[in-house]
Amino acid sequence: MKNKLLITSFLFLLTFYFIGCATKVGPPPVYERTSVTLEEIIRDTGKEGITSLKAITDIEVTVDGGPHSEGSASAILMKPDLVHIKAYKFGLLVGDIIINNGETHVKSGKVNATMQQFSKELYDVVFWWDDMRDAEILRSGEEFILQKRGKSIHLDSSTLLPTKQEIYAYGRDILIIYSEPADTDGFWYQSLMEITMENYKFNIEVDKLRLNPKISEGEFDLP
Repeated sequence: MKNKLLITSFLFLLTFYFIGCATKVGPPPVYERTSVTLEEIIRDTGKEGITSLKAITDIEVTVDGGPHSEGSASAILMKPDLVHIKAYKFGLLVGDIIINNGETHVKSGKVNATMQQFSKELYDVVFWWDDMRDAEILRSGEEFILQKRGKSIHLDSSTLLPTKQEIYAYGRDILIIYSEPADTDGFWYQSLMEITMENYKFNIEVDKLRLNPKISEGEFDLP
């Protein structure tokens, strides 16, 4: 009994130690402005030097409010408008898609029309600022709203992080909800994205993000 008590006490202290030493993620930087330009947003939030991103994500798909599928994905995005997505289920590759200049190319797997459309939109979901150079910026309550034809993006005015994006494209409405700020090397982003397209909903959680990763030769070669 004495040995069990000692072991229990040791495990408790060890747990407390690791909790105390765990990395604490503070809140994102706070900006106090009544107005802002897109150039200021890009500069102050560290987006100027970002030309490519690699994300490891978990994805859950629901249809008509019910579970449809889940899995993980590796996504590499590079300016201008290049995306390479590899989707996995139970560790097996089930889809390999390249988006080049808005055109979808399926390298392997079965990819329906909605999944192709989702893949096309992923670039603008992540690089949300890249297509808004000519947007009008309005202040509404605690938000800045970037508006242009067919698209509006809502930013939290204190963090300059996106909270919502509304897109009208290809005859359909697309809604993106962002949440859960996270930090990679001083670059703040929203780690949870909920994308609704007609009766489909994609819940994306970013597990790992790399900034300007080395892109292998042939990464975006078409099939």
